[in-house]
Amino acid sequence: MIFPSLSKSIALALLATKSIVSAFPIATQDGDNDYPSLTKRENAGVFGYASLNGSTTGGASGESVTATSLKELQSYCAQDGPLTIYVSGGISGSADVVHVSSDKSVIGKSGASLTNIGLSIKDVSNVIIQNLIIGKFTQIEIMVSITIMV
Repeated sequence: MIFPSLSKSIALALLATKSIVSAFPIATQDGDNDYPSLTKRENAGVFGYASLNGSTTGGASGESVTATSLKELQSYCAQDGPLTIYVSGGISGSADVVHVSSDKSVIGKSGASLTNIGLSIKDVSNVIIQNLIIGKFTQIEIMVSITIMV
């Protein structure tokens, strides 16, 4: 073999690629059609940077509430202590900002969306933003914060 070290490098790269790919949904072939479909992993869990510093738990140790309006979302996100906030339906604003405090999970129920709202995650820790449809003119700002999972 002309380049023995090159073949070792390629083998290592293939092993690394296999481990990265296994962490994400995989395409499978259904016997009834020619189109591949995505299959959800059995245990998505927390991975990557969100698993550092004791892991990201968000508001898991607190109560659960449901926000259906911008005022409710702003109020719940500003509260002290852990809280899981479920967003139900579409919430729209007029370039409004929602300041998310530490130890919060903001999780969209089926079809939940934010439009023209800014989520500000600044100088906090342990925040999870998950399963939200981000509409027009909506932004998520993350500054000087740790253990954040979006």
